[in-house]
Amino acid sequence: MKEAISKFTFPAVLMSMGLGLLILGGTNDQNSWFMMASGAVLIAGIVTLLNALNMITKMLRLVILGVLVVCSIGLAWLDYKSIADPVAFLEEKERRYEFVIQNLKDLREAEFAYKTKYRKYCNNMDTLMNFLKKDSLLLIKADGYIPDDYTEEMAIDSGYYEKEITLVAAAVTVFDEDYLFNHFGEFNLDSLAYIPFTNAVKFDVQAGLVNKNGLNVHVFQATDAQPFDVNEVLQVGSMSSPSTSGNWE
Repeated sequence: MKEAISKFTFPAVLMSMGLGLLILGGTNDQNSWFMMASGAVLIAGIVTLLNALNMITKMLRLVILGVLVVCSIGLAWLDYKSIADPVAFLEEKERRYEFVIQNLKDLREAEFAYKTKYRKYCNNMDTLMNFLKKDSLLLIKADGYIPDDYTEEMAIDSGYYEKEITLVAAAVTVFDEDYLFNHFGEFNLDSLAYIPFTNAVKFDVQAGLVNKNGLNVHVFQATDAQPFDVNEVLQVGSMSSPSTSGNWE
């Protein structure tokens, strides 16, 4: 009696395990790999039961069980990968997008500076980079104060107020010490035009005019031209509205 019970114990355990996994997968929305692996465990239990009942030969049992074991291991691995890969993708996406966002913020500052001097935004990346590297902006340094009953000129003449206006390289003016204090990652002007983690692919830069309440308003847009996630393309500015925000903000 004990021998008969022990003979069917293993098949019963396998079938129970397979059935339990199928129920678990069905109630928890597990993917197809999990369900197939669970089914393989159930089939393995059925095969061992048939063997215990002497309904199949030993050789056939070994062949079937071997195939099922290999299939179960393979399906379990695919199930793991189907969960692990999206997690790894999201982690890598988050890591890369931090750098992309910072570059887009920097390009926005460059566009602001370009508009300050030329009264319009720049629609060409090479022109924008040339502006930063070779052009200059007025830098005003002021010290002191202007008394209430004084004009600025009177305060300067009286020594209360000092004002110095100089021409400074555009990149130095835009990306000064205050701006770079909270900058994510190391700032490199030469790599600003290129999308991080790509093979020298440049950001797409556009500029133009949109009509807002009857007025033509200058707009710009800088876009990640080779996004890591094609379903989430990062950009700053807009060609359809006078917005200078990033779509991540």
